[in-house]
Amino acid sequence: MLKNRQRTQEQTKKTIARSIHTEQNLTIKSVLRQIAEKNCKEEALIYRIASSDTMKAM
Repeated sequence: MLKNRQRTQEQTKKTIARSIHTEQNLTIKSVLRQIAEKNCKEEALIYRIASSDTMKAM
């Protein structure tokens, strides 16, 4: 009975550790996605400015 309880507690600890790890990974992926979106927006803006300058130069 005591061994079963210890085994259950160990499994619970492992499950909690796994869920924390998964949550951290999801948070990191979310932050990376936001950075990538920001970079895309900045690149698009730079491209538009460069295109506009090229058109003015013609």
